[in-house]
Amino acid sequence: MTGWTSSESITALAPDLVQCLAELSEIEHAKKASIPTKSGGNYSYTYAALEDILPIVRPILAKHGLCAFQSASSAQSVVCVSVTLLHKSGEWISFDPLCLNSGSDPQSAGSAITYARRYTLLPALGLATEDDDGGVAMQGQAPSRQATAAAPARREPTYRTPQEAKIREILAALPDAEARKVVTDAFKEEFGKTLSALEKDRHAEALTYVQYIVGDSQGTPPELASDGLPAEPEFHVDQPTDQDTSA
Repeated sequence: MTGWTSSESITALAPDLVQCLAELSEIEHAKKASIPTKSGGNYSYTYAALEDILPIVRPILAKHGLCAFQSASSAQSVVCVSVTLLHKSGEWISFDPLCLNSGSDPQSAGSAITYARRYTLLPALGLATEDDDGGVAMQGQAPSRQATAAAPARREPTYRTPQEAKIREILAALPDAEARKVVTDAFKEEFGKTLSALEKDRHAEALTYVQYIVGDSQGTPPELASDGLPAEPEFHVDQPTDQDTSA
């Protein structure tokens, strides 16, 4: 991948873009983010918010016959945002999208989109995305792109009931994705919907069902019967010995 694509010709766009970039200067990083680390420390960095960036770059782009528009798409809890620089001649340059985990609620998705818009627009205009100096001083190294990209959507998961939290915990403890799929498929067959869509007053019933399927060991789920329900467990009763026959 080249990182960007363009119209067949950019001979009209290129000179105006060069002049535009020459007029753009670094934008003040007025906002500060603080992220806890696994070691118990804290990583901080400053950045320029999207609402501070757009009023500065839009007039300069327009002055040179340019505009920047961004598109967002989402699928399976992932949002992708791309930026395209369009010239008055009709020529254009489009940059590869940045894809982030969007979480499971609208607020998380909105945060991820806002972050991705900022993180794609600034590099397209040759501007710095964030100030890593504080992080270098505290951690001895700059954070990875993956670590900073995930920061806006990072939050503790919330569950509607304690039973739902327990079910999620059980699923996470299963040995692999195949085992989780067996359990979730059986769950959907039994309740007619996923756990996320299941009514709260059925969560206790759902927890009992999942515990039955998985078993106390939380190992590989038992083989399912043809109707999608777990096969009846086998019970083994020890036969009495001669010494046990006396009353």
